This record gives sequence, C-alpha cells and structure tokens, in this order.
Amino acid sequence: MPGALNHNRVLLLVDTGAEASMVTPQAEMEFGLDRDARRHTTLHGIGGQITMVNARVASFGVGDVEMMDLSVAVGPLPALPATDPPIGGLVGADYLSDYDVDLDVPRHTITLYNVLGCGDGFSPWQHAVSVMPIRRQYKDLLTLDVTVDGQTMDALLDSGARGTTISVAAAQRLGLDSATLAHDRATSEWGVDRNTLASHLHQFGELRVGREVFHGPHLEVAPLLLPGAEMLLGADYLRTRHVWVSYATRRMFVAPPGQ
Repeated sequence: MPGALNHNRVLLLVDTGAEASMVTPQAEMEFGLDRDARRHTTLHGIGGQITMVNARVASFGVGDVEMMDLSVAVGPLPALPATDPPIGGLVGADYLSDYDVDLDVPRHTITLYNVLGCGDGFSPWQHAVSVMPIRRQYKDLLTLDVTVDGQTMDALLDSGARGTTISVAAAQRLGLDSATLAHDRATSEWGVDRNTLASHLHQFGELRVGREVFHGPHLEVAPLLLPGAEMLLGADYLRTRHVWVSYATRRMFVAPPGQ
C-alpha cells in the first residue's frame, strides 16, 4: 500500500502476521533515519524470536494517515521486488488492529475502517461465502481454525507469507514422516527473524477454510516455531479473495465471488 517515511514516498507491505511495523535498513539509510538507542523491538518469526534495533521516524504515512514521531523496528524483508517507489517497510498488527481491514487483492484495494459498537449481528456484506471466528492472540496476531485432511489446526492469518505452510509437527499428526517428505520438492522459507527454514511442497488431500473446500492443495511443510499456531494461511489464499478482517468483532468474512 502507499506510504511515506519522513515525507518520502514508499510502498509498505501489509502484514497481518507481523507483530510490529518495520522499516528496512535501506530506507533507514536512504532517508537518514536516526537510531533510537533507548528502544528495541522483539518479534517472533517462523523460526524463533529476534530482537531488532529501532529508528526514529518523524513522519510515518500509511495511505492518507500520518503518524508523527514514532520509534519503529528496523529489519530486512525477504525477496523484495524492484518497485517505484521502493518498498520501505511493512505495516503490522500493531497498526492494523486499530481498524477493520477490507482487503480486496484481486481489485488491488485495501480500506481501513473504524468500527465501533458493532455487535454479533455485524456483517459488511449481505451474503458472505464464509464467516469465521478469529482469535486475537499474542500482540494482536490473528488465528482461525482450518481443517487439513480432517484435522483441525490453528492457522495464523499471515498476509506477509507468500504461501500457506504447515508445521512439521502438524504434518506428523497427519501421518507424514521424513521419508515421505523426502520425495517432495525441496523449498525454503525465510522470515523477518532472518531464519531460513528448509521445507518441502507436499500435496494434501483436502483443505477447508470456512465453508470453502480445496481439493489436492500443495502446502509447504516446514519446522515452524510460531506462538499459538501450527500453520500459516498466507497470500496464496488471500490473493484470489475479497476478505474483511474484523479485529473489532473477531471474525473474518469472505465475500461472494465478484463482490
């Protein structure tokens, strides 16, 4: 999404799976951000925990909203494409959780709403394909129940993850072992904690997210170390859907096709 650091235009990743907003080391250097010696930020990534240095940002713009004098974590983001303006950081759950997030990736739009006083009857659309309860976990990370081959699992909703990934431990519950995975295509996962995890792309029988059923999905299997979750529901799910993530009412709505 469009943003600005000290009034310099940048793009910002929208990352529901990140506990805190960040700027990249390149943005820190290019825009002359000062280090904040009094603060640091501790984050949980896919492979564990990391403590990052902070920088002072006099003006942090997200869309049309400007926040003044922030202390923000500084850390690298994996595999960034070359864009104009460049990607200068990410917007995490510390910012997003103040809103309801209407995320329509097929139409390239994101809208943040102030939702106040809405009860159980709240719905952004008259007819939703799925309405799923979500849990606000550690530092406002969101998890929901999904089902893989008949087993219910806690999935972290992670718009910053390129693909849906299941932990090795969860895969073992489904009967997968290292010998089986050795026949699958080897891949790798890289997170903000700077850990690179060896993974495999395995075809499962069925994935259920709300009322939607995906037959024969290919999911990454990796030794994830996540707080309160055993899989990531990533951008491969979100990129073809229009979803409303309601931090206020702790539900996620999936719009009907074409809405």
